[in-house]
Amino acid sequence: MLPTTEFTDDTPLPRVREELCFMKAAQDAGARDGWLILDPLRNTYFRITAVTARALACWRAGTAGALRSALARRHGLHVTLEDVQALVLFLKRNGLVQPLPGEWPGLASQARRLQGSLPKRLLHGYLFFRIPLVRPGRLLKAMLPWIRWLGTTWGIALVVFLSLVGLYLTGRQWDVFRATFLDFLTPEGFLLFAVTLVFVKIGHELGHALIATHFGCRVPTMGIAFLVMLPMLYTDVTDAWQVRSRKARLLIDAGGILVELGLAGLALLLWAFLPEGAVRSAAFFVATTSLATTLLINASPFMRFDGYHILADALRMHNLAPRAFAMATWMLRRWILGLQEPPPERLDRGMRRLLVSYAFAAWLYRLVLFLGIALLVYHAFPKVLGIFLASVEVIWFIVRPVWREIGGWWKMREEVIERGRPWRPVLLLAGIMLLLLAPVWGSVRVPAVIKAGMQMEIYAPEPARIEKVALEPGMRVSAGAPLIVLKSRDLEFRERQARERLRLVRLRLRRLAADRQDLEEHAVLLRRAAALERELAGLAERREKLILRAAFDGRVTYVASGLRPGMWVNERVMLARVVAPEERVVSALVPEEDVSRLRPGAKAVFVPDDPGLSGVPMELREIGAVRRSGRDLVYLSSIHGGPVPAERDARGEIHTLKGMFPVRFLARRDGVREKEVERLCPMTCTGRIMVEARRESLAGRIARRVLSVLLRESGF
Repeated sequence: MLPTTEFTDDTPLPRVREELCFMKAAQDAGARDGWLILDPLRNTYFRITAVTARALACWRAGTAGALRSALARRHGLHVTLEDVQALVLFLKRNGLVQPLPGEWPGLASQARRLQGSLPKRLLHGYLFFRIPLVRPGRLLKAMLPWIRWLGTTWGIALVVFLSLVGLYLTGRQWDVFRATFLDFLTPEGFLLFAVTLVFVKIGHELGHALIATHFGCRVPTMGIAFLVMLPMLYTDVTDAWQVRSRKARLLIDAGGILVELGLAGLALLLWAFLPEGAVRSAAFFVATTSLATTLLINASPFMRFDGYHILADALRMHNLAPRAFAMATWMLRRWILGLQEPPPERLDRGMRRLLVSYAFAAWLYRLVLFLGIALLVYHAFPKVLGIFLASVEVIWFIVRPVWREIGGWWKMREEVIERGRPWRPVLLLAGIMLLLLAPVWGSVRVPAVIKAGMQMEIYAPEPARIEKVALEPGMRVSAGAPLIVLKSRDLEFRERQARERLRLVRLRLRRLAADRQDLEEHAVLLRRAAALERELAGLAERREKLILRAAFDGRVTYVASGLRPGMWVNERVMLARVVAPEERVVSALVPEEDVSRLRPGAKAVFVPDDPGLSGVPMELREIGAVRRSGRDLVYLSSIHGGPVPAERDARGEIHTLKGMFPVRFLARRDGVREKEVERLCPMTCTGRIMVEARRESLAGRIARRVLSVLLRESGF
């Protein structure tokens, strides 16, 4: 920037480039008029105020002083020398003036600074870049007459009607529609999904391009943009800046979303009539892909997708994000530093609050998004390169803006001390440090399941027929009492066979003196008799096991449906369950980062997932060794709807995705009498258990979690 002393009324004004185009712009928020400068070489627009446009209209005055006099004489505007200097700097920095012969080296140096160094371009080039593919102007003009009718009232009504019909017919086959998702899990389904996604996105971009062409905008290029190496189509509709109609601009912004919604509705209608096969699966993918991408990505106003431009044009707020961020930064300085500075622009109170709210929501959204991008980059590249690139993303997009703003506050410290409220940032910093360092986390909350301490699940030891059933749900039983008597015809037949063979062997042993052959086989017959006796003993033991008895005093909590005499059962079907309800055990799975804070004897409370059940006071009794599988996962794994992330291996066994420590709790005698536990939680149920633990601060918790991740990911 030139010093003020070097810029005087006699300073000549630089020549504005002759190929620039000037046009009236749409009204901004507050119904303020504006003008646009179009640089046709870069296809770039610059919005300027009406005062700036009048100054450029008088630019031929030649010098800064003559320009000020012309503005005062023609328009009654009194501008300062600093205002003229700021306008000159704006024109030079954006390349809108013709450089003098001696200024070329300076412009080249400025261009190199704007481009940045080669490492900087390489680090951020992979994050987002574009590849133009086609110039669609002729194709769009040829297509427009054939599809313009879709934008009429009758065309829109037809698409809406057909979509509603498709939605109704699909709703009547909702279970079948959901099951179609399984087609995606095959290689053919994935390929079909990819083709469908390309088709939908081409339609999306054509929606923007055709509506822009309809309103007289030029669409110079269409191509592929790469966001973190993920390809997506794009359409250059920069000329939409020329459109002054608010309705037309909104239609251009929403063109892609409207096309995807229309495709989704028509795909639902086709799906309802198509037979099973690839075409029906394609219709399913068109419907679901269009709705998902429209609602989750394109409609978001917090990144520069369709939703952002729709919101900006709806509010008549060009450059929405920078202006909202500037307003939110001004508000933060006012709240925290107590500075009574004028706002960056004059807006009514409602619009100011809206911009501040939008800025805070966008900051939170981008924080989550940039952290997600850092994780994606970390996993997408080799580990060493992934760590480096992820760190660069976090530092550049999250840490750097915050640090830059804090640095700006530090530079303003003298002004804050003189005119602001210096005690506010001090109190804020003290509050943050207290929140980080105060040991306020004194408990651990983990998923758990409560069940009887002793539990017996009754199965038939082998296929058999029920002879007698001596139990029913809720019945009290004593240890050793017969509950179900089974009978096996195969067992009875084999027992009769063995008994008959033993009788024959013993008969041959008794007549040894009368038969020389039996005398010679005496030792063999003795061994055969002993074997048959052992076989009979084993069969008798199996027959005894067919009498299913209670292993302890308890209560019957489950009896298989339709259990009755004469019914055949096998060893795979559970016939009944007997529990000892007076003692309840809670089994929990604790992550490795939290188990070090637990100690045996700690008090706890089990809170069932069922809000109709009461909490049960418990006591920590045992901490087991780390493991990734076990019976508790049947209740707690994500495969069965539980909160513990797990997967099933090739043998069908369930394993957690990371090591977990099994922890065992018993009902606390000082908290509740054991016989009351059943009344508080009368069945096996899942929930959460709150355990007293060694107190920990938030800073310690974060540091331990970060250290745990670094140790886990340190293997190269």
